[in-house]
Amino acid sequence: MTNGNAKGQKYMREVCASLERWTGGRFRPRPTIVEPSEGWQVKGDVQHAPGLWFPFSIECKKVEKWELDGLFEAPHWPVWTWWRQCESQALASENERPLLIFSRNRRKSYVLTEAATLDWLKLRPKHGPRVQMWTPRGVSLGLCLLDDLVHCTIPKR
Repeated sequence: MTNGNAKGQKYMREVCASLERWTGGRFRPRPTIVEPSEGWQVKGDVQHAPGLWFPFSIECKKVEKWELDGLFEAPHWPVWTWWRQCESQALASENERPLLIFSRNRRKSYVLTEAATLDWLKLRPKHGPRVQMWTPRGVSLGLCLLDDLVHCTIPKR
């Protein structure tokens, strides 16, 4: 049996590596113990190095008990709970957009965010479709693969 914390930390390191490829900046998982930040900016589950403009709050989930077709069973799909957590973290920060990055064993990583964010990034999927959906509260969201997101260019401020 895998330790859940170790699994989560490993997944956050994988996500940080993807974010580094995307931005060229340095990222690391949010520390689980107190360690010096030295200017690192906390963005949900990850931190980025000083000097990098990164307008996203990241929530990472590596959980087995969900299926993609579970979104049709709303509001009971576990991803909605994760989305609300991600959304509230972004709202607590100024001018940040929520990005929920999630996966399960032997699956690709997905990104769930506001549909307007994927439009702003001019996402053009290459590895899988971009899907538009609505939360049980009626908010328009976009779902895509992390592999597609990291090929977008983040617009300047």
